[in-house]
Amino acid sequence: MPRSPGRVRRGGVLSSQTPIRNRSVQRGITVAEVLEITRGCFVCSMSPTPPREGARSLRLSSREVVTLGDGGSQSVSGFEEAARVVSDEMARSPGSWSLLVGYITMSPRRMYFTVEFGVDGRVSSVSDVEWGD
Repeated sequence: MPRSPGRVRRGGVLSSQTPIRNRSVQRGITVAEVLEITRGCFVCSMSPTPPREGARSLRLSSREVVTLGDGGSQSVSGFEEAARVVSDEMARSPGSWSLLVGYITMSPRRMYFTVEFGVDGRVSSVSDVEWGD
């Protein structure tokens, strides 16, 4: 059976049509919806923009949320729970936030895009895809 565009393959490697992922993230959707769309990424990190006192940067996966800087981590049962942890952190330190999402493609190359969240916790903008080696 053929794979659909952007479908995750074993090991987190994606098809050549991975850029569809950043076009699927639309203005106005929530953190939980973004994490659902971006499943299978090899990097997913959330930071306050601009950096501000008391706000912590987070690295996310379907198994844990790691607080960068102090090295603390919290086990989670999936992206839904990770989204709740991130939403709580965003509420604790109100303001704009930025989510960096990265994938390894079959080339093998890496692609990244950034999702910006407004004070309301919803997507305010999505960057174009940037490619790296």
